[in-house]
Amino acid sequence: MLTFSNRSIKNLIKVNPILVFFSYELQSHMNNLQLLNLPYIDFTIVEGRRTKKRQKHLFDNNFSKTLNSKHITGDALDIYPCINGKVSQDLEHFKLLINIATDFINSKNLPIFNGFMKWSWDMAHYEIDNSKYYNTPNNIITKLTK
Repeated sequence: MLTFSNRSIKNLIKVNPILVFFSYELQSHMNNLQLLNLPYIDFTIVEGRRTKKRQKHLFDNNFSKTLNSKHITGDALDIYPCINGKVSQDLEHFKLLINIATDFINSKNLPIFNGFMKWSWDMAHYEIDNSKYYNTPNNIITKLTK
């Protein structure tokens, strides 16, 4: 059974509750896929909310294309696949994670998008989709975050 490391749990602090919900529900979904002997992949939350100082450092070192990242407001996560307990940057592992996560997002009608699916880069990035989030009824947001 897949479980989050302390690092992943720590990286969900001060993150939008929809993304926290998504993270835990995606993990549960991966466990169900594993039980059914269907393709699944373990993952870790590498980064959640960032300070402006951290964002500037990433931008200055060409690890980010913006100073106005949604990470600063807690509206984005970086999720990496894990193989045998180690973070993977393998393209095939990312593709599997993105495909499963995107199918899950769509099946639950969550106001979230993956950076690679939207911009063709930033495979680890999952962000609140403001065009959907602000059109999501408050009762649904409340239900998702309970």
